[in-house]
Amino acid sequence: MCLALPARVIEVDPGGRSARVEVEGRTLEVSLDLLAVQGIEVRPDGWLLVSAGAALEALDPATAEDLRTGWEERAP
Repeated sequence: MCLALPARVIEVDPGGRSARVEVEGRTLEVSLDLLAVQGIEVRPDGWLLVSAGAALEALDPATAEDLRTGWEERAP
């Protein structure tokens, strides 16, 4: 089973290949390669769905908040 979580973009590297994101208070470096092949541009303060060190999709803020809230409600 894979787990994907919403992450807020803190900064994007100049080449656009990776980004530093915040997930539940922790800072992570994630690959943007999967989004780049789709032509999706990532910007600071945007939201991403991330798993295993890679951004899987860009999220709008409302969807990110819904996912965060849903995760918090289910966490023990």
